[in-house]
Amino acid sequence: MTQFKFNEMEIKDPAVVEAFKELDILLDRLITVVQAIDPPALVVDITDDYTLLITDKDKTIRRTGSTAGVVVTIPANSVVPFAEGDIIAVSNNGTDAITIAITTDTLTWAADNTTGTRTLAPGGIAVFELMDITSPNWTIAGKQLT
Repeated sequence: MTQFKFNEMEIKDPAVVEAFKELDILLDRLITVVQAIDPPALVVDITDDYTLLITDKDKTIRRTGSTAGVVVTIPANSVVPFAEGDIIAVSNNGTDAITIAITTDTLTWAADNTTGTRTLAPGGIAVFELMDITSPNWTIAGKQLT
């Protein structure tokens, strides 16, 4: 007689035993599939100039390397349609400052409400969020940001 143990209970009904065996096989296959899926990266590593993509929302753009003059550009919202509340972080793990530039929209520094391009020193991190989609306005704050 075929038996199957489930939570310390012995199951003797052949149909139930077979169902549990099939379920066990399906679960093994599901685990294999899930492990094979490459989850989307939450960090985008860059070494050179970079223009944000719609897929960068809720991610960290991490600059590595020693290339001088690296610029991370926030494109016009009419070109790359981010939504209100979208957040992006930039981490400068490189050896030189990087520039965070904006094309036609507005980038407002939370520290003093001035607008325009910002500089992020090595070791710094900045976070910006699209606050208003009607007249696209990004607000930026961070550590070692000027």
